[in-house]
Amino acid sequence: MIYVAIVADSTRQPFLEKCIQAQEDMAVIYSTDSINQGYSRLEGVQAIVLDVYLEDAKLFLSAIKVKKIPTIAIVDAASQGFSALEWGASAMMLRNTSQPEHYFANMLSSRIRNVVKKEGDGDNSRILKHPNLSIPGNAEKIIAIGSSTGGTDTLEHILRDLPENSPPILIVQHMPPVFTRMFAERLHNSCRISVWEARNNDPLTNGLAYVAPGNYHMVLDKQKGNLIVKCTESDRVCNQRPSVDVLFDSIVTVLGNDCSKVLGVILTGMGSDGANGLLAMRNMGSTTIGQDEASCVVYGMPRAAYECGAVQQQLHIDNIAQAIIKFANI
Repeated sequence: MIYVAIVADSTRQPFLEKCIQAQEDMAVIYSTDSINQGYSRLEGVQAIVLDVYLEDAKLFLSAIKVKKIPTIAIVDAASQGFSALEWGASAMMLRNTSQPEHYFANMLSSRIRNVVKKEGDGDNSRILKHPNLSIPGNAEKIIAIGSSTGGTDTLEHILRDLPENSPPILIVQHMPPVFTRMFAERLHNSCRISVWEARNNDPLTNGLAYVAPGNYHMVLDKQKGNLIVKCTESDRVCNQRPSVDVLFDSIVTVLGNDCSKVLGVILTGMGSDGANGLLAMRNMGSTTIGQDEASCVVYGMPRAAYECGAVQQQLHIDNIAQAIIKFANI
């Protein structure tokens, strides 16, 4: 049995208690809206769920740091979650009221089990929202996206408009380790599709987007006839790891003449990463899109791709999701 304490605003306590008490292997020792009571009543507590204002969270996490009790911080935005992690939280979750209660409960209970067992994000926390959409590894269409500066908001803008039966989406966003996992969770909570930080041998599955983990290249591969992703620590390309070019080049290598099943998208970002890879994809039959200058935060990567002939069509950010839907015929 895992014994949990809840330190949360009084309006949130009943919901959090319900989430935890629904788990056969968990029990709530106490629940309070006072951070003073929260860190003075820790005997027997194995995990803490913290759902308070950010300044109170900072005070609480600073006070209990010496106790080394794993704490899950529930926050409004990913940036707040990053702060909570810096202050000593073991994990974070986004406070998102648009998700079904059972989904939030499953995610929270998985987080609690993982931090107590010190296993990090185990497989049981990677929950598919729509598990019966397709057979993993047999994608008929694939979307491959590269982005950098300004890409986090741009990606969320696009992915929020995609339906749950979207093709597998491979995303390289220039971002350091840990932040890619938090970014994937943010997208997962705000989109109809599922979004995971990629891991070795993840099979391509409809309704699921894969974010390349920070400091790892993500590549497409094939295993026993099924399409999967691999994460590697090979040399940086365009001074980046993950690199968009590495992903795009792997698509050409693995699919060859079947590249027509892939839509390549290059979004806002500094530099030229992705331009050569997108050109190789286009030359092998892929459809290619570049974000237009007017909607880019930095018109660097899309410009480089357009100027080298890699981009078939430049689109405003507001039109890219519809282009993906049209390509996928969904």
